[in-house]
Amino acid sequence: MADIIKKSVLDSFTTANIANLVVGMIASLLIAFFILFIYKASFRGVVYNHSFGISLIVLSAISCLIICTISSNLVLSLGLVGALSLVRFRAAVKDPLDIVYLFWSISNGIACGAQRISFAIAGALLIGIVLIILNMSKSSINTYLLVIRYERGTDLDLRRKLSRYNYSIKSKTASRNRVEITVQLKTKTNDVSFVED
Repeated sequence: MADIIKKSVLDSFTTANIANLVVGMIASLLIAFFILFIYKASFRGVVYNHSFGISLIVLSAISCLIICTISSNLVLSLGLVGALSLVRFRAAVKDPLDIVYLFWSISNGIACGAQRISFAIAGALLIGIVLIILNMSKSSINTYLLVIRYERGTDLDLRRKLSRYNYSIKSKTASRNRVEITVQLKTKTNDVSFVED
């Protein structure tokens, strides 16, 4: 019985092969670029963060490298569990949908690192189609950030003009005579005449 368990555990680990690593890394990077394309196409935030797009690509490649490394050695795979338990990620994710893209990128790297490239391609196509369909069904509300500088005493007039729009104040800076606020406006049209107003 011990020999059966030992053989089944040891046979599940493959020998390290640089060709598998190269093929897995190339596949994970190509699919990661597809993930980035879907992310850019469906992005609806106010400011696009270029470094987040880069992290999606690199995260996929890193996941692939880790899986290729631990798939050849039982001791490395157990050591990785202990090493990753020490890592704490404290970066705040502003949009909950960004977490979906992070997990998608990691799972792509895992699939390619485990030499399940056909699974990674099929999953990427299916998830990409689902995200595009869900994004197209979303209502077309445009979001703008408007920085307004005005003199003290004109607050009432400004609030009256802003009351026509769906807005929220994001920040406010005041000095002796001048005030600067950053307002997030949401409109259903692409008309930006509110800036002149």
